[in-house]
Amino acid sequence: MEEHKAKISVIVPFYNAEATLEQCLESLVSQTIDRIEIVLVDNNSIDGSWGVAENYRINYPEKVKLIKEEEKGVSHARNAGLKVAEGSYIGFVDADDFVAPEMFEKLYCKAFESNSDIVACGRYNLDEGGFQLEKTYKFKETVFNLAESEWILRRVSTFVWDKIVRREVVLGEGLRFSGNIGYAEDFVFLMKAILNSRKIAIVDDPLYYYRVDSAGSITNTIADSIFDIIKALEEVNEYFIDRGCFLKYQEVLFRISVGFYVRRLKAFSGQGNRKIQLQFVDDFSKYFENYFEGFSISRRKETKSERFYSVVGSGVIAKLYVLLPRFAKSSLIKLVKKINKGYLRNLLYATLRDIVPVKKRTALFSSYSGSGLSGAPCYLLEDMVRDGRGVKASLLSNSPRKDRTLLKIRGVEGVDVIPNNSIKSLMALARSEFLVCNSRLPTFFSKKRGQKLLNTWHGTPVKTLGFNIRKGASDVWRNQNQFLMSDFLLFPNEHTEEVMLRDFGLKGLYSGMGILCCYPQNRVFLETSVRDEARKKLRVQGKKVIVYMPTWRGEKVGELDNETQERLFFDFLHEVDEVLGEEFVFYYKLHQLVRLDASSRRFKNIKAFPSDLEVYEVLSASDCLITDYSSVMFDYAYSGREIVLYTPDYSDYKASRGFYTDLDNLPFPRFSSTSCLMDHVKSSSVPNYIASEEFSLRFLKGDPVGAARFINSCLLSNGFSKPGAIESYKDFEMRSYYEGELKEVYFLPSLERGGREALEIVGKETEGKLVVVDANAFSDDYNSIIQDLGLQVVVVPSGTCFSVFDLMFIRAWRVMGRPRKMARIAYLKELNRILPNIGDVEFVDLSGRRKYKEISRIFN
Repeated sequence: MEEHKAKISVIVPFYNAEATLEQCLESLVSQTIDRIEIVLVDNNSIDGSWGVAENYRINYPEKVKLIKEEEKGVSHARNAGLKVAEGSYIGFVDADDFVAPEMFEKLYCKAFESNSDIVACGRYNLDEGGFQLEKTYKFKETVFNLAESEWILRRVSTFVWDKIVRREVVLGEGLRFSGNIGYAEDFVFLMKAILNSRKIAIVDDPLYYYRVDSAGSITNTIADSIFDIIKALEEVNEYFIDRGCFLKYQEVLFRISVGFYVRRLKAFSGQGNRKIQLQFVDDFSKYFENYFEGFSISRRKETKSERFYSVVGSGVIAKLYVLLPRFAKSSLIKLVKKINKGYLRNLLYATLRDIVPVKKRTALFSSYSGSGLSGAPCYLLEDMVRDGRGVKASLLSNSPRKDRTLLKIRGVEGVDVIPNNSIKSLMALARSEFLVCNSRLPTFFSKKRGQKLLNTWHGTPVKTLGFNIRKGASDVWRNQNQFLMSDFLLFPNEHTEEVMLRDFGLKGLYSGMGILCCYPQNRVFLETSVRDEARKKLRVQGKKVIVYMPTWRGEKVGELDNETQERLFFDFLHEVDEVLGEEFVFYYKLHQLVRLDASSRRFKNIKAFPSDLEVYEVLSASDCLITDYSSVMFDYAYSGREIVLYTPDYSDYKASRGFYTDLDNLPFPRFSSTSCLMDHVKSSSVPNYIASEEFSLRFLKGDPVGAARFINSCLLSNGFSKPGAIESYKDFEMRSYYEGELKEVYFLPSLERGGREALEIVGKETEGKLVVVDANAFSDDYNSIIQDLGLQVVVVPSGTCFSVFDLMFIRAWRVMGRPRKMARIAYLKELNRILPNIGDVEFVDLSGRRKYKEISRIFN
């Protein structure tokens, strides 16, 4: 550690602090550490503060420096102190606080032994009555580095007075306090210091005595200065952006921002000046939109403040929260939580569905439930907009700003990008004539007369799906009923057609049309201009571009094993990063279901997929695809370029999930060792794969260049939707499957509530029978029993989706027995949501649930 005149320099700015300054300075001159420098900065005091400070300078000349700073503000005073501070480490103490005698010795010793750039300690909060509230960290570890522990940015206090910072970090980076910020100025300084520090250490003892804000302070009053909070956050974000690391730390910066916002919002209760409060909400809304649009946090990771933000947000609800009296605020929170849970949202959607007519020539697209514009919906959307048929297109999006930018870059104009789960999205779902998705629409969606639904799905199945999954079949409800609801299902080949119809239980039930046609996005692999333009944008000319696109791990969508995925994916990427040379560019994209935080992962030669290019454009620019069990291999096969399978967990995955196709029968090399994989990929003599005729016939269906036009023609033309019609275009065709032999539908309870007994009532004769199980009651064990019996089963989403009018009619029918017709219509709409196009059958309720009991009663 470099030797300086003092070990510690403590900067104490003061302004009219005569009442508390002596106690503060006495605690500093009494420090047990030797070679301490105390820099006192008078910021234009007009009381007796200067005299108190001057006495200490005279009595302790070897320790105390005293200077004046004419420019008002604590930031200017602290900066003046930084100019004259000479210690190896620099600390700050406010003039109305004081410290424990051993504070700076403990901090310095911790810094010395751990070679840390910043050391923080605990504190006592003192109220006006002298009550002490202890605040300490209680971390398991006491030394951290930002690369591995990015959470430290938000877990240490936002103050500078309970820390010391290495002199070289401050002076070397030219760190200063922002003079144009009157609140949270130490937060800005601290965030910059942490970003430039290698190690941060903690002394968990409470060593600083902090007098909590008095009634007249900024944190307890409403004034224009509260807008400095937003300025401070913006300055921090811009600092991280300038250093190219904003995206790495975006989540933690978002969580810090939410913390500041929620603390102020809650503090507004009982305070005046509603105009400033509402403006504060407005400005914060713009701030979140600018830096974090569409950003969210996993509920599992949410803090109390973040849960509050997820309810209130920074829009209309937040303004209502501000305007309501204190006693009514909790009622608003409860109401919004109900909305978020789905009941009121479902009620609003169903009501809109009933009263809003279908608007002709409108189309609504959803790609991966809004998580990212790519794949078939992206290319169908582009074709529909450019085709000149006069269709007005909209897109549901979790990240509207990102998707608007992507559409603009791709030259697709006039698309209305709608935030998912907004009231506008409910309206779009209720009124759009054409709807296109590649996964599913919200489970409350119910297609009404005049609407057409196309589900393209998103790949040729490699691993088992639906009822064929060994573990995780209980997830089938997420898609099965919407497949049944669809007017069109897109199958890229006969293999996919066979698997989807069989393993999602659609045979004999699905009354729509199948479109047998390759995926439209695969045209990028046949268009040289797309590849050339993408490589130019990525600046990878002359390099070998490798892309890594693995699938997800886990048994159920809602219960992903993040620990396994973290270990598998990032350990692999770190190994690859060590062996790649400059002649390679390596991009990775995890499955859309995987939500791993990559912000702390620093790679030399590996990059995440760029956000300004559509996924298939990046694939078109590549020379090699590395995947495992993902269907992307079949799409990429159209390129004729190198495909390599990396399957280190092949045996475990095969045992838990199972495959439709033996991977060793595919024309792609497969590796379980990273070193062998990279030796293969790095070899310049590796040829492109050669697809066998059998492989091409089974998985590659026709020329994708005309696919989008054909699919959109099927969707937009009434002529194609007649039952039994088969229309051909080149290698593409339409097929119908409906058999209409269903006679009886049985609603079953869970296994624990009599499922086995109910199955005995259904009987061994399965022809013409369908069993229906609520998603909450279905399980893998239940699936095994039903499949062994050979029964056809539909697993339906839990809950209901009734409009205001439906509920009125149903309640009246329950009480008075009428109007039966209107109650029947209400339940018919619910049936169309959970059991679409089921036809005229007899319902038998064995579940005991009121919804199914009433369906049986009203339709039989």
